[in-house]
Amino acid sequence: MAEVELARPKGMSLRAPVGTDVAVNETLVIQAERLLHQDIVNGVHAAGGRLNIRELAARYDIGATPIREALTKLSAQGFVAVVENRGFRVASLSAEDLVDIVSSRQLIEIAALRTSMRDGDAEWEAGIAGTLRKIEHFAANFRTTADGWGAALDVVHKQFHTALLLACGSPRLINMHQIFYDQTFRYRQTMFTRMPSLEDFVQDHRELAQLVLARNTDAACRRLAEHLTHTLREVYPGVPLPDPGRPHRRTR
Repeated sequence: MAEVELARPKGMSLRAPVGTDVAVNETLVIQAERLLHQDIVNGVHAAGGRLNIRELAARYDIGATPIREALTKLSAQGFVAVVENRGFRVASLSAEDLVDIVSSRQLIEIAALRTSMRDGDAEWEAGIAGTLRKIEHFAANFRTTADGWGAALDVVHKQFHTALLLACGSPRLINMHQIFYDQTFRYRQTMFTRMPSLEDFVQDHRELAQLVLARNTDAACRRLAEHLTHTLREVYPGVPLPDPGRPHRRTR
């Protein structure tokens, strides 16, 4: 069967048989969503900035239709804002938005952590210990400069926080955690630039892991609730912290 090469980011090869238009479009939407998500989270597209479909199609070498569908998907996840009759923009950053994210994370992650601590087995414990070692290893190689921390540290940091919750048994809770985690990272990049070292960062995660692995449920959940406010306290000092267990009510 003849093959046709799909539009793709430069340097990436992606082929599909002729006559698979629906599958091809779905593949390109997934690809566009992944690339846009990555660049929005990492600040390549500035918060509040306009997302021009024609420019994005040229940037990623993907057609306008998959780009538009990817932007619509990302708007449902809170990374993109739909502006009536004006297209798409990167979701803005604000103290109130971060409070809402932190409050949502507390509700979701504390519930998932309680279940994980009840049902988690030796494999779950090993996952937590292993991801903590990755954080410690990373910190040992980045003691004196914040250059390069951001996205690289975020990989192992996200693995750790996901490992805490993996025994909850709910793929939806894990997916929601990861979406909110990525939304938080857009703010956390600011915090990373202010950190003189990673010693306190590592110790904070070490103590949280110890409480979890000791199955000290109430103390671990309190510690996680406090831990999740750290970015808010650093980026927007003085802003009232959310009350764990109560959804944040945004002002109109």
